[in-house]
Amino acid sequence: MAFDIDRTIQSQYSHAPHIKALARGFWELVDPTDDIDLFYRMCFNLDTAQGVALDVWGRILGMPRDMQTVTEIGVPYFGFPNKRGSNTEARGFDQEPFYTGAQETHFELSDDAYRLMLKTKAMSNISTGSLADLNRLLATLLPYAEVQIFRTAPMQLRIVATGDLTDYEQNLLLRGDLPPIPTGVGVEVEINGTKPFGFEGGNVTPFDQGPFYRKNSITTTTSPTTDTDTKD
Repeated sequence: MAFDIDRTIQSQYSHAPHIKALARGFWELVDPTDDIDLFYRMCFNLDTAQGVALDVWGRILGMPRDMQTVTEIGVPYFGFPNKRGSNTEARGFDQEPFYTGAQETHFELSDDAYRLMLKTKAMSNISTGSLADLNRLLATLLPYAEVQIFRTAPMQLRIVATGDLTDYEQNLLLRGDLPPIPTGVGVEVEINGTKPFGFEGGNVTPFDQGPFYRKNSITTTTSPTTDTDTKD
């Protein structure tokens, strides 16, 4: 509803044409309606905020735009063979360099990716951690995809995603950031880009419409700092 400047004029001046004309003229000169609407869309509303405004939201929610990923060195390194806890075969003298440790990569998220992380963080602050709540969160954040979360065992969840997900949405699922998994609960993620070929009635597609099923999954586990089980 548009703002009515006449409603701000005291009743004793409601029949004073000169005062009312001055008030209306001043309002036409300083009318901030467009500026307020612009501020709401570009800054206040998280769904439409952009650029620096999202950085402000990030400071409020404690989540900076600058993200960091840590990956193990991608080539074998000098050391003793069959090192415990390592999937990389160490090599002997004159074959490989010394181990340099995990590689850290810093990058800045795009507005769309950053907005999704901020909304996830905001919703996680009020989430109960129940399966119903986590599924409702997924349906809200990814309304155009088919993403569901199931309890497969005590302290173990599985996320199954089917649909057109962007790269950063898939990364958030695989990292375990979306949805916020309760502490100490393991999560397995399966992502399939489109509905696979299958039989009628199985929520799949027939010949010439869906590819054969190809599994893309990763398993991550949060730090087990609590014994509280996930609610059904």
